[in-house]
Amino acid sequence: MTTGELIAMLQQLDPAAVVVVPAYSDLSDFSGPSSALGLQPGFVRTVNLREVQSKQSWFDPLAGAPLFEIDDDGDVQGVEIG
Repeated sequence: MTTGELIAMLQQLDPAAVVVVPAYSDLSDFSGPSSALGLQPGFVRTVNLREVQSKQSWFDPLAGAPLFEIDDDGDVQGVEIG
């Protein structure tokens, strides 16, 4: 997904809706299968990425999402959220 695609998607939503990111297990007081944190400006940053190929069983490349690694020398400009 590109930032343009994300912006187009967000423009179709209620502007008053709260944006959240998943709460992971390191937040033991709050984490659960449906826990989420409100997105804060500090959770969004620009990064350089490089696309990587994974042979790990948890990653399914056929699901359509490419896998990236944050790399200062990466040739793909990205935005990390969360």
